[in-house]
Amino acid sequence: MPLSVSFRRLFRAQCHPEPFRLLWKLHSLDLRFASIRYRALIPIQALSTHGYQSTIGRSIGNDKLHAADAVIFVRPYSSEDLNLAQKAKDIGIPIVLDICDNPDEYTPNQFEIIQTMARYAAVITTNGPALSNLLCDSLKMPVPVMVVSDGIETETMLRIGHRIIRRAYFDEVLLPMLMSAKFYRTVIPKLLSKVVAHGIQLQTQMIRAFGRPIPNRLSIGADRANLRSMTRGNNDSSKTLIWFGRSGGASGKYGLSDIVDVAPYLKQLNERIRIKLVVVSNDREGYQHLVQPLPIQTEYIEWDNESIRSHIQASNVAILPNSRDPIGICKSANRAVLALSLGVPVVASRTPAMEILEGCVCFDDWIDSLYRYLTEPSLVHDHLLKAQSVLQREFDSDRIARQWQEVLKRIKSPTPLAGENSGDGLQMVGHRDGETESYLG
Repeated sequence: MPLSVSFRRLFRAQCHPEPFRLLWKLHSLDLRFASIRYRALIPIQALSTHGYQSTIGRSIGNDKLHAADAVIFVRPYSSEDLNLAQKAKDIGIPIVLDICDNPDEYTPNQFEIIQTMARYAAVITTNGPALSNLLCDSLKMPVPVMVVSDGIETETMLRIGHRIIRRAYFDEVLLPMLMSAKFYRTVIPKLLSKVVAHGIQLQTQMIRAFGRPIPNRLSIGADRANLRSMTRGNNDSSKTLIWFGRSGGASGKYGLSDIVDVAPYLKQLNERIRIKLVVVSNDREGYQHLVQPLPIQTEYIEWDNESIRSHIQASNVAILPNSRDPIGICKSANRAVLALSLGVPVVASRTPAMEILEGCVCFDDWIDSLYRYLTEPSLVHDHLLKAQSVLQREFDSDRIARQWQEVLKRIKSPTPLAGENSGDGLQMVGHRDGETESYLG
């Protein structure tokens, strides 16, 4: 670390104690990405209650970088990420790489960037044991990998997250645009001419575009979902199953294709009790190709962060099949955790990340498990009751804060943790309330 930086931090610590300042480098400012919500916004809010200050950005300038005590890269894979990591390393600022995807989902160039950045990293964080093991095998570098859970997505988190994202978007996009001469030469005259042409309608659009108060879309989405639920109850005697998530990708067998794998079981269940499968995703064409032809009643709803909670609550059971291929096996339990936190039972494929929910969900026995959940209210009650204690213990805000504090403690004093390997291979440790757990045995 350069002496100037060291002296500056030492002087600040001695004379003007300040909170530890975290700079979160994001790949996007779009809340539709689960990684933005689970791997940045939830930890930011959890750590804020413990005195940590966080700044987020998609584009990071020197001023932000020099003001940070550590930089956390969420889904790092761009050349911009690599350049920033090199700058941080040069001025002595530790970096954390948060990797929540299977390396197979990256292009060769993106994975090469991650490998290079790993040489600069003090710690790599990820969301579960399966991905930790995979990173150990693929990166093969002497940097510790620490498991940090995804946490529980709540309405309060979303509301605060929207504010954090809007502030960052204003700083990075709107403010530079408003400060540019080109804006006043070209954009303003065009806007004024349109105001004259379109009158009140365009004025309303401008008010919305520049951040004035607008109707609460969260409550609107909830109202619509509640109306849909009421309509189901009045006109449809079927039980509602819900599947929600990304449609999938070319790199692996996951997403909507997982529904096809359990379709025969759903067909048999439909012969015993009438069911309807609601699919909430981001690919209507994929739904029409893969799911709509299935021999059960289905409905497609476009994914919306603000209404997904209401769609889940309007359902009887959430189904989360998993092909357990190299991509699927690394998925976290965040969807099951969300459903359980909203009081909806879950039938899922057994994966390493789901093991912690043993006794709170039903695994793999699709026909009998779904039938029992749909016909035995006492079983639903018992499982949801147990789930609440597990969620509070393993996924609540304090738990996420403690896990990240362990990561940051590692940054502040990078000494070997108990149970770590001392060889040349990638070391991987996890934490359970202060206890170190090695998943590599």
